[in-house]
Amino acid sequence: MNSKSNPFEEKLPQNSELKANRNYKDGLFRFLFAKNPQYALDLYNSLNNSDYRNTDDLEFIELEDAFFIRMRNDVAFMFDKTLNLYEHQSTFNPNMPLRGLLYFADLYRNTIDIDLMYRSSLIKIPTPKYIVFYNGNDKLPDDDIQYLCLSDAFEIKEKDNRFEWTATMININTGHSKELLSKCKVLSDYSMFVAKVHEYLSCKESLENAILNAISYCLENSILSDFLKRYKWEVAYLEWTDAQQAAFERVRQQEVDEERERADKAEAERDAALARVKELEAELKAIKSINS
Repeated sequence: MNSKSNPFEEKLPQNSELKANRNYKDGLFRFLFAKNPQYALDLYNSLNNSDYRNTDDLEFIELEDAFFIRMRNDVAFMFDKTLNLYEHQSTFNPNMPLRGLLYFADLYRNTIDIDLMYRSSLIKIPTPKYIVFYNGNDKLPDDDIQYLCLSDAFEIKEKDNRFEWTATMININTGHSKELLSKCKVLSDYSMFVAKVHEYLSCKESLENAILNAISYCLENSILSDFLKRYKWEVAYLEWTDAQQAAFERVRQQEVDEERERADKAEAERDAALARVKELEAELKAIKSINS
């Protein structure tokens, strides 16, 4: 497999001390589906066999609570009377139902007028939908979908389980969930990108090289190509912040300015040369007229 440390022509800012993004899976998942309403709607439609097209009806929700700010791999949004929480996981976690329950409680607290609970009439709330997308390397059952139940964590088991909360975990590794991935190209492309990084890592590449070469491969094969053309550095580097982006843009702008200056200088020299040619032509014409 051919690879190189930086397959791109762009120059990174000097002394940036960037580190490879160990959380590239989480960051990319959130970048794709929590920042782009169309991608989020496509994923919603694929999961629910629907064909909604108006992204204006989709409203992203973010919490600032200290506990939830650590859950940066989530995508939460309101749509069509549903409250949706999509999470990515690269390691199996049986506590996802509890995490989801706490998260949804806070989401409802932030979207519903608490005073309404004191009314005698029933309060209607958006239907919760909690999906966990898994693409780790743990040994799991071959099923594409697993239902993780909160009741499995109860100290005392109840026969009827009148209270339940479920996290639906979908395996999106290569070879799994083919029907879903065929419906949602962005999710499929995301899965292929992660698989490509794993492939480079299996060849003893460093994480940085594996990510950069996976990005290069995807750009060459129309996998998340439009997205990666714009955001490849954010995907590749953990510390690629707004400051790093600004530094990168300054470097590129400096190169543009230098090229423009050279072009302007060359144009000025060309204009001067043309002006000199006209002067010589005028002198020659004058000499000819005198001799004639």
